[in-house]
Amino acid sequence: MIDAWSSYWDAWAEVRASDDLDAAPLRAVASDVVVDGALALFERQRSSGLGPVESDVGLHPSVTEATEDRASIEDCVLLSPSFTGTVGVWYQAELARTENGWVVESVRIPSLGGCVPQEMADAAIAGYEAFYDGWAEFWDPPNPDSPLLDEVLAEPQRSLIVGLLTDHEARGVALRGRPVLHPEVIEVRSPTELVILSCLEPAVDYGVYDLESGERLDDVPAVREGQRNLESAVMVLEDGRWKVSDLQGQVDFPCEFAPTDRGLPSI
Repeated sequence: MIDAWSSYWDAWAEVRASDDLDAAPLRAVASDVVVDGALALFERQRSSGLGPVESDVGLHPSVTEATEDRASIEDCVLLSPSFTGTVGVWYQAELARTENGWVVESVRIPSLGGCVPQEMADAAIAGYEAFYDGWAEFWDPPNPDSPLLDEVLAEPQRSLIVGLLTDHEARGVALRGRPVLHPEVIEVRSPTELVILSCLEPAVDYGVYDLESGERLDDVPAVREGQRNLESAVMVLEDGRWKVSDLQGQVDFPCEFAPTDRGLPSI
């Protein structure tokens, strides 16, 4: 049934990109109701001036129920260009076995708010956490030549961090204090780029320290009791790794720990 689901999307993309909206490829793998719904969508797109649309489709299906003749599938389909305004579209589908093989009998979108494939979310969050796990290795003492930087950072964040490390190395200071992270994916921009939001609990000892004396310097304000910081991280898939390419934050900002209603459902 997974192959049938994949065949459905191959046909969906083929018909969406065709000049004449010939539905024959879809009718071979889906019910009339599903085909008619797809054609109605494509016709609306063309009436709005889009014309034929080439689609990149990324599937991440899981079978939620299965018998000899029926199956249910759930999938966060990475679709570009999308028709819902989000790259990740959450689908639930029913498939049935016929004399001609498995066909997609019905499809529904539980929410138009988007989704993120579970495997993609887990890997990107692991990459985000790896940046902070390596904090002490490249920042205490500061080492702008650390090979770990290439493993956890992508441009432009890599150049920014290297510049800070170079400055701290010249000054003989170290940045210390790994925060407690509460990350969740809030946006999928493409199969290789997404955004993580994290409500951080900063370490009480977070700050810049003189390496020789151990004295805490005034570069960073002291953390107050109960402080939380909000941070967004753009993550990109590069060389097979999810890496931090941009970090933006708000210090001492009231925020809630994940999961929140801003997080995308992981499918």
